[in-house]
Amino acid sequence: MQSGFDEQNPPYATWSGTVAGLGELVRYHQMPDWQPIWLPEEPATADAAR
Repeated sequence: MQSGFDEQNPPYATWSGTVAGLGELVRYHQMPDWQPIWLPEEPATADAAR
């Protein structure tokens, strides 16, 4: 059986990202108070630019 993937350069990163996204989607539908796993981006301050 042939998968169609390049044996020298398998798409592991792409597949692991897809699986992680599916897991997050399952949690979104199963948990009533779901929060994303990503932290919100903090706004830049004037002191940080110095």
